[in-house]
Amino acid sequence: MRITNNMIYSGIVSNAQRNLQRVDSAQEDISLGTMVNRASDDPTGFSNIMEIHGHLDRNNQYDRNITDGLSWMTQAESSFDDATQALQTVREKTVQASNGTLTEQETKAISEEVDAMLDQMVKVGNSDLGGKYIFAGLNNAYPPFERNGDIVTFSGDYTA
Repeated sequence: MRITNNMIYSGIVSNAQRNLQRVDSAQEDISLGTMVNRASDDPTGFSNIMEIHGHLDRNNQYDRNITDGLSWMTQAESSFDDATQALQTVREKTVQASNGTLTEQETKAISEEVDAMLDQMVKVGNSDLGGKYIFAGLNNAYPPFERNGDIVTFSGDYTA
């Protein structure tokens, strides 16, 4: 078989192109800092990388869920503290009013304070975090408690 100049030229060009592709691939690996840039580079390695990315995504979601849960717990605890203080104030005022030594005006003032504490309790019951009401159950887009005169109604969901 006779080797022609065209065959030699084609071989040289083919080898040069192959070497340029290797250089290009090495530069891509260096610039991206990775060994596997596409599935065809290393199918097994690519599969492992995708699995690791899935684990990382799940862990990030777990972290967001934990942070969200802690925020809800902190807000609920703060609301419970406020409710406890309001109830303690009501207890003190009712004990003070029940001893029979107060004037009618002082008793009326205590009555107004207790009424204000009821408003405070409704406000505590309508505590929200990020626009969602903490004590409303699943129906947490709307305030769960509403006061009309001496009646407080609950419009939330009874399931949590």
